[in-house]
Formats: sequence, structure tokens, C-alpha cells
Amino acid sequence: MQYYKKATKDDILVKCIDGNNNYSIASRNNPEPEGYINHSWENKTGWEQITAEEASEILGYDVTE
Repeated sequence: MQYYKKATKDDILVKCIDGNNNYSIASRNNPEPEGYINHSWENKTGWEQITAEEASEILGYDVTE
């Protein structure tokens, strides 16, 4: 898995991308991930790659489980 974060005005978003290019987005304020397929970086700026540990800290649970 690859993890990315993006700060917004009121929240921090966390995007997780698996080996099949499927992704989900969760946030500090809404830690339940919403899943999607066929990730593309087209027109999506402002994302910073982070570690699984940092993603876990932001969301409040271990993302590797």
C-alpha cells in the first residue's frame, strides 16, 4: 500500500492506494474509508506521500490491519 495526505481548511485527508491501483480516502474527521477503483493522479495536486505509521496516526487506527 502507498499512503498520501492532503491538508484542507478543516481536515487532513488520507489516500491509500493498493497494488491493483484501487484507492480509498478517509480523513481525521471521517476515518471510515470510502473505496474507489482505477486511481489516476490526473488533475489531483497537493498530495504528499506518507508512511503507514503517519496515516495510522492521522486516522486514529492501525491502517495495516
